[in-house]
Amino acid sequence: MGRVQALASTKHGNTSVLASASADGNVKIWDVTDGALVRILVGHERHVNTVVFSGDGKLLASASVDHTIQVWDVATWAPQQKFSTKFKPDWISFSKDNRYIITRGLLHFGNICVNFSQVPKYQAKFIGNFPKETAIDKDIRRQQ
Repeated sequence: MGRVQALASTKHGNTSVLASASADGNVKIWDVTDGALVRILVGHERHVNTVVFSGDGKLLASASVDHTIQVWDVATWAPQQKFSTKFKPDWISFSKDNRYIITRGLLHFGNICVNFSQVPKYQAKFIGNFPKETAIDKDIRRQQ
């Protein structure tokens, strides 16, 4: 089964679903109303650290210690895009417009923002000791 690393929830049709990031390398989708396992998403080679749904509930992102981030289409649970990082991501979040994924690596370094709307492209790199509560300006290209 695999130890649960993180949880995220969203509405899916007439019900709510829960995504669990598992130490067995899979993302499991659960029906919140009856606790039934809906789907097992296979796409990582090692344990999954975290999962997050986009604000509109149309996408699910998962991050693994195998240095990958996988984006899933919630309507079909099909993989939409997968890309590699140079670090082990332990936290991810979607931007408000759902066009970007912000990530943080283990040990709080190697933070990047990824635009996955077309071809995955690193937009910005943040280096430092950033907690999970770090906020990103809506215009990530803004220079201080």
